[in-house]
Amino acid sequence: NQKQAYSLINDICSVMRVMPFYSAGSISLGQDRPTDPTYLFNLSNVTEAGFSYANSSKSTKVTVVNVSYFDMETQQIDYETSKDDALIAKYGVVTKNLRGFATTSRGMAARLGRWYLHTQSNEAEIVTFTTTLESGTIVRPSAVISIQDPLKAGVRRGGRIKTGISTTQIIVDDENDTDLSVAGTNATLSVILEDGTLETRSISTISGKTISIHGAFSSVPKTNSVWVIENDSLKSQLFKVISVVEVEKIGYQITAVAHNTGKYDAVEDGSVLPTRNVTTLTAVKPSPANLQTIEQIVVINNRAVSKLFITFEPVASVTKYQ
Repeated sequence: NQKQAYSLINDICSVMRVMPFYSAGSISLGQDRPTDPTYLFNLSNVTEAGFSYANSSKSTKVTVVNVSYFDMETQQIDYETSKDDALIAKYGVVTKNLRGFATTSRGMAARLGRWYLHTQSNEAEIVTFTTTLESGTIVRPSAVISIQDPLKAGVRRGGRIKTGISTTQIIVDDENDTDLSVAGTNATLSVILEDGTLETRSISTISGKTISIHGAFSSVPKTNSVWVIENDSLKSQLFKVISVVEVEKIGYQITAVAHNTGKYDAVEDGSVLPTRNVTTLTAVKPSPANLQTIEQIVVINNRAVSKLFITFEPVASVTKYQ
């Protein structure tokens, strides 16, 4: 029946870390593998609501994974355990059992366990946003996208192209509100070309609104296309798309999960996971002022309960308090 067929498809896909999804009346496959970003997003090509971020609950964090596999020598089911000591120290022992479909060696089971631990602990942040037809018709599930969100980065380094002068120069839309002081710091310029492809080149000079690059793009960037710049001190965020849904026939809601291109080496041979600096908002802010605490008795479920109400003056540009 249909349920059994789809379950089998998911089982087969799990062997190669593939996500099946419906697209244009058929099943398409998106694999979790090393890949470069294929599209750019910033506040200029999403709706006014911007980017919405969420994370998984602490109660869902797994720290120990037991993977069952078929031992070819003993012809029996055996188990391989993978654990994350750092997560255990933080959340305690939280165990999950996985069935390694078509897994026939201890090494395969160990890699599956390490991949699961890494994915659920380091790639739990989810971003949701709504984009226009020009972007929504190109981006598909499993694609890796680059997001330059000035609210999270602290500075604006992306927008729309005002004019594409040539294959080596563009004029950006806004000079005053954009951080263009990136020359000489391994800065790169990424643009979306007319055919929807993403190309990145090293920046040679920046003069006013004009950005010049080393080499050349394969075609002249079009007016109103999207651009993003990065350098050593600030990178854009990388996400892997998990769903694209049409909304009101004029836009597309995209949901994506955090992505780290170095996770594959970390899973396979234990390499150190590379860090990616995506924000300049790292300075320690002062403590809140005028802190006051009031104890009151409130009624909850017909019971008198003592509650503490804490008030304070907020600190500018701070998003959370401890």
